[in-house]
Amino acid sequence: MQGAREVIRLSNGATYIERQVLALESSIDQNPSLAFDLSKSLIESVCKTILIDRSQPINDDFDLPQLFKMTINCLRLLPDNKTIDANLRSSLLKTNSGLSTTIQGLCELRNNEGFASHGKDGYFQMLEPIQARLAAQAADSIVYFLYSVHKGYTYVPNSSRLRYEDNQSFNEFIDETHELINIFEYTFVPSDVLFNVDMEAYKDKLSIYNQESDSGE
Repeated sequence: MQGAREVIRLSNGATYIERQVLALESSIDQNPSLAFDLSKSLIESVCKTILIDRSQPINDDFDLPQLFKMTINCLRLLPDNKTIDANLRSSLLKTNSGLSTTIQGLCELRNNEGFASHGKDGYFQMLEPIQARLAAQAADSIVYFLYSVHKGYTYVPNSSRLRYEDNQSFNEFIDETHELINIFEYTFVPSDVLFNVDMEAYKDKLSIYNQESDSGE
């Protein structure tokens, strides 16, 4: 799951996705049916993360094919020097169509073979790790592609999600005006602690900081 682990690195703190990846990796051999559930769920989580990052409305009734289509539609899929290449764009759209077919296949596998999809007969024979690995690797490739494009091309600045790394000057202000936090042998940065422990307090102080900066105080 190298692609999914790269998503974890790029998402910087998306612990829910990290837990899904860890569970998926362990389920392939231990519970192949569960891998189908988790493969589908991982793609859903990454799509929703991207859509929220880009301030796109999400309907809870959307299924995975709809989420995938929305996600693709809000992303710029080509670098600047290739955007006007009609043939390349056509080829990429065909590839995306193939991904949509893969998505549909994963949904059907989950519905028919998933561990949590429907109750099964007590003697139901699940598929084996080789099929589970196929589903996991397909999900791995899809989430890596989507999230890499999301982070790599024209990130939307008016995202509704507050990000620690987007407020470097404010973080430096906090760290310059407050001492490092020491607990046993561990040392923590004040801005990082405030952001992760009390998001609302961080937002309030950031708003005040921005207002004062705009007014020149």
